[in-house]
Amino acid sequence: MSADAAERVDVGRIAHRREAVTIALEVVELRMHFGGVHAVAGASFEIAEGAITGLIGPNGAGKSTVIDVVSGFRKPTAGRVVYQGVDIASWPAHRVARAGMIRTFQLSSEFARLSVMENLLAAMPGLRGSTVGGALRGPRHWRRAEADAVERGYELLERFGLEGRADDFAGELSGGQKRLLEIARAVAARPRILLLDEPFAGVNPTLAGEVESALTGLRDEGLTMVLVEHDMGAVERLCEDVVVMAEGRALARGTMAEIAANREVADAYLGG
Repeated sequence: MSADAAERVDVGRIAHRREAVTIALEVVELRMHFGGVHAVAGASFEIAEGAITGLIGPNGAGKSTVIDVVSGFRKPTAGRVVYQGVDIASWPAHRVARAGMIRTFQLSSEFARLSVMENLLAAMPGLRGSTVGGALRGPRHWRRAEADAVERGYELLERFGLEGRADDFAGELSGGQKRLLEIARAVAARPRILLLDEPFAGVNPTLAGEVESALTGLRDEGLTMVLVEHDMGAVERLCEDVVVMAEGRALARGTMAEIAANREVADAYLGG
């Protein structure tokens, strides 16, 4: 590894924390090239377990491309994504999701012609009635598990402020409600790590507050999250650790106060 690469990896360490932390995910020298365009150009950073890590930077910095690679939606040109001690950079998205890393998208991706409850049930792993074997064994085999899943679905809907919309088509929800449903659906999949790509984009201030409250609750329960976001107020309130990306690299890491005082970040991101 070059001296420059080693320096960037060191920047990714959570050095400003006093207490010991467990690393949930490590991105090492990640590169993603599209022809001559280097969307990600050697990004390296670590994600602490049980916290929300913000991933910020100007448009074109490579944030969403990193999320695409980490979640298996794109195969990187080079580099490693280490999760639970294994390099998963070559894994397809479905395998990454089954291993417990679930993502949301910039644009809502609900099943518009399914009900809100059906959207949640579709995300829940291991429903017996949804398999061929379960169907062949009959209702006695899966009825109790399905009832438990529906009960959990109502708990999630109440938690995310959607309890009155369970039977409505998901396509009939407002933009902010669709965002809440997408996060609820991701939580229904029982993630170990939740990757959030601009969850506040296009959400009105009232529902943005509900989204933030939901994420705060998940953080307080110890769910590990990565938050790509342009709303710096939300990042400051939610994230103890923030990674700044610029030109496809991890430029700096720290609290928002430390980031704001970093001249290199100001030059690259805040315009000097």
